[in-house]
Amino acid sequence: MPATIHSTHDNPSPLQDGLPSSSSTPPPPPNPLATAYENFVQQTPFVTQCLLSTVVVSYLLSWIVDYQYGLSNIPNFTLWEKNWEIYRLLTSPLVNTSFLSVFFAISGFASLKSTTTTNDDTELCRLEQNLGSTAFAWLCVVQSVLSNLIFYWTCILLYMLTDNEKWLFQSASGIWMILIGLLALDCIDMPLQKRRFLCFMVPTQYYPIMLYLLFALANDNLLLGYLISMGLGYGLGLVRRRSNTLAASSSTASNPLSLHHVEQFFFLNSAKVHEWEETTLAPWTQKQGWIKGQASVGSGGAWHRDEENPSGSSGTVRHSAFVFARC
Repeated sequence: MPATIHSTHDNPSPLQDGLPSSSSTPPPPPNPLATAYENFVQQTPFVTQCLLSTVVVSYLLSWIVDYQYGLSNIPNFTLWEKNWEIYRLLTSPLVNTSFLSVFFAISGFASLKSTTTTNDDTELCRLEQNLGSTAFAWLCVVQSVLSNLIFYWTCILLYMLTDNEKWLFQSASGIWMILIGLLALDCIDMPLQKRRFLCFMVPTQYYPIMLYLLFALANDNLLLGYLISMGLGYGLGLVRRRSNTLAASSSTASNPLSLHHVEQFFFLNSAKVHEWEETTLAPWTQKQGWIKGQASVGSGGAWHRDEENPSGSSGTVRHSAFVFARC
């Protein structure tokens, strides 16, 4: 019986029909860490990116290098006798060696979701979104420097009163030298609301105090720097509230304390922000995530007032600018 010869044309291969081969492998899945970082960069304002990146890098670095005593605000080294290491007033928030404080800082910023943007999927720090990157960065710097200066002079005064050198070697450091003051500044405007702290509901205006007590107990330390920063935030909140009351009653001109000018020192008006962004900060405004003053939500009215609208009313509802993690 003659053998039957089968032509290859009778059973065309998948490649001949233009179909993909069954042996082809799917593309590898994207790296979840790279994806998470790209989302973080795209959805987080620039200054907040810098703060959170600094927190993480400084904490990881603390496992390799003991840099705490080189950057912390320690009165004996900051400005005393022959020591003139004034840079410590700016570098102390860069020291983050406590996992607890780093965890609260990251979870606090990561849980912020803007309710005032047109894109509901955009994660933003509402504080930086409301103020703009320039005014937010200025507020962070002022909060840090003033808290460190008050801490320095408090320790010097206590040393002179007690003649105890331990006050010269007290240390103030950590990102919460900035954050706990900003948190107190925002929470004082919400006296009737409550916020979850661990597994308890506490009045919002007392939330920074509870957070401070947690840090103090965990570190078994007074944490005088955090206490001063928190007090400065509460005090500035009261100044802002009083200034708004005077502006609404048109009595600012008769105010001898000129609270409006004190508030303007902390919260830049739109004219100053525009001037800085057109000159000194012009290259930075091109960075991804930078929020210009005129593009920020409620520009000129979230936490500061425009000269043209001193009462800060713009016809929009003011949203809470700072919301921290809840368990």
